[in-house]
Amino acid sequence: MTRAATQQQIAAVMRAINAGQLESAMRAARDLTASFPEDPNPLALLSMTLARSGELDDAISTARNAADLGGEDRHDLRLGLAQLLRSAGRTDEALAAFRTIADRTNDPESWYGVALCHEQSRQFAEAASAARRVLAAKPGHVMAGITLARALRAERKADEALLQLHSHDIARAPAIVAVHLHTERGHCLDQLGRYDEAFAAFTKANAAFDSMPESMRISKDAFPAMIDATHNLLRSDRWASREVFDPGSETQPVFVVGFPRSGTTMFEQMLGSHSRVVTSDEAPFIRDVVRDIEAIGAAGGAQDRGGYPRALVSLTADQCASLRQRYRAHARKRLGPTIDSRVLVDKQPLNIAFLACIGRIFPGAKVIVVVRDPMDTVLSCFMQAFTPNQATVHFSSLKRTADLYARVMSLWLETRDSTGVDALMVRYEDVIDDPRKEVTRCLQHIGLSWEDGIESFYERIGRRFISTPSSQGVATPISRKSVGRWDRYHDRVSGVLQIVERFRIEFGYARSE
Repeated sequence: MTRAATQQQIAAVMRAINAGQLESAMRAARDLTASFPEDPNPLALLSMTLARSGELDDAISTARNAADLGGEDRHDLRLGLAQLLRSAGRTDEALAAFRTIADRTNDPESWYGVALCHEQSRQFAEAASAARRVLAAKPGHVMAGITLARALRAERKADEALLQLHSHDIARAPAIVAVHLHTERGHCLDQLGRYDEAFAAFTKANAAFDSMPESMRISKDAFPAMIDATHNLLRSDRWASREVFDPGSETQPVFVVGFPRSGTTMFEQMLGSHSRVVTSDEAPFIRDVVRDIEAIGAAGGAQDRGGYPRALVSLTADQCASLRQRYRAHARKRLGPTIDSRVLVDKQPLNIAFLACIGRIFPGAKVIVVVRDPMDTVLSCFMQAFTPNQATVHFSSLKRTADLYARVMSLWLETRDSTGVDALMVRYEDVIDDPRKEVTRCLQHIGLSWEDGIESFYERIGRRFISTPSSQGVATPISRKSVGRWDRYHDRVSGVLQIVERFRIEFGYARSE
């Protein structure tokens, strides 16, 4: 008789996972796996913990082992594997896995996975068809309804999408679902030119975002405090007198940064169309480096107590070399060995707040700073449904978004000459007006030359996975339809214009009067 972990043991690991105690959960799941090697459930728990820890490749491998051990009848384990494959951007594999389960069981969750895979691949008609299959079997599946509405809107059928959204009871929806319902309703209304109603929908979405437990647990002070501490460090004598190290002979990554919703995704996809470039799709490589630096600081002397950014100054040449190696190991694990022969473009917008870290670890690194009309940027952040983190918790308010924008861009403008990076600024609107000129300028900055067809990048995105909220927009030809959007909401946003006006002038945009 096969021995299996008890429900109490499994529940204890689940409590640790849900509480965010991932190290404890990892140890417990590994212990259960060793004690009950023929039980797939501890492997499934271990896979879940690895995924929550950001170790997606290991999570997928472990989930595959759990599914194999569970056999053909454990559709829950195969569904978990398919969901991890989708999260990792392995869309074709995920689609095949979801379809296998759906064809065998007609399970609504499997068809929902099929719909999401098609949506991620910008196959909107197929996404709509799969979402309708979910709703036929389970009319109350709100997220499938939202997916159907997004697919309809992508096909310029906003009226039909609104009817679909109205069939769901927003008042009874959990906060996270209400966020997506109100946000999608806002985008449909915006497409139809009903701007007052759209703004009201986005306001409701952000109120629901603020009420989410995940949002309420996050401090709104942490990210601004880190920015201020970095600002002070870069203007200190300690930083000015730091020793600058040789970055070594390996090809350095190129960093594409900016404020969220400034056009970095479009720019990443254009660069990614070059034959010698591989892109990161916002993988958290620098975040991992910052965590390592915090650990170094915690073990260091009194001057470095407090971790990042204070510990940057005292890093040794060997420590910086080790951090570069760890960065490349993370990138190679996520993107494969192709990074060794191509230029890695690491796009993460808010890495603009971590340029001191980048310049310390990769001295002289090439950076491209993408800017967009600050008011369009601020409004676009307010109009998106983000996952809660220390930055995005500010985006539920136009004023807080504008304040954070001012803080981040002040850090860059006032300290850019002391970060140790080689930065080039490019404007989103200029790329739209003359993509060849602007992208050529940026390619030259990173040591590459123009290749024909880059401006038609949207035609070759095809099934490429894009995890950001911009995924729908970058699959369409370049246009100016989103330029000056804020003016359609002028009366609603006028109260924050003064906060960002300095930056509109600095970046060459017309005054708002």
